[in-house]
Amino acid sequence: MQHHLSHKKKRERNIEPPYRYRSRSLSRSPHAMALHVISPSDTRDDILDLLDRTLIYAWNKPVLGKRGEVVLGNPYPALPISLLNDEDKQKVSEMYLSDHPGYWNNGDDGWQNPITKGLMVFGRSDDTMNPKGARYNCGDIYFALEGFPGLKDSVCVSQYNKDLDERVILFVKMLAGYSLTPDVEKDIKKIIEHDLTYEHIPDIIMEAPDIPYNLTGKKLNGLVKKFINKRKVTNVEIVVNPSCIEFFKNVDLGEF
Repeated sequence: MQHHLSHKKKRERNIEPPYRYRSRSLSRSPHAMALHVISPSDTRDDILDLLDRTLIYAWNKPVLGKRGEVVLGNPYPALPISLLNDEDKQKVSEMYLSDHPGYWNNGDDGWQNPITKGLMVFGRSDDTMNPKGARYNCGDIYFALEGFPGLKDSVCVSQYNKDLDERVILFVKMLAGYSLTPDVEKDIKKIIEHDLTYEHIPDIIMEAPDIPYNLTGKKLNGLVKKFINKRKVTNVEIVVNPSCIEFFKNVDLGEF
């Protein structure tokens, strides 16, 4: 029995942890949330069967023990069948079914334990970045910059090249009377490295006239990400401050 337990512990230690942060960041990160949606009448086989159809996708293939996008292989009653003014269901298809054909992609970032099949959902996958294998959430950048002098708002997203290599772009909106000078940029990098790690420092920091939000006050990371990666955007009507769209649509970040 003791031999069995020690072997199990050894296996668990070899699982890649869902976070790569320092313990200081972990203790105050708002993004980790365990998800358990199980009916009392479900048997163990029912639960495992359900979890087997809830997959974590990364690099366009199912993965276990690594972070990726949560996708669903089977329908369930809460899935929308159409959206407003979407009679041909084109918007539903583009938003939820186009990234991983045959699977419903709700846009959440998750991790699945390869032994227990337990799921953890960390937040929106639009908010997740993975430059050079260092996977983290844009919310950590926002948290580090909270209260930074002269900074009014920011949005942090990934840009990809033709080989799907990734770099992180931080757009900042400064308060009136402030601007993104080289010294301010240097201080931003310092505070991010101090509160997080060196790997969290964005590759490019650029000043923007405004940051897009929707009607409910949600920052539209996904919209900015699509614009800078020259992807098709179908839901610009949800932006409450559309004057900023042209900036992100035409911003020149250069090749890498």
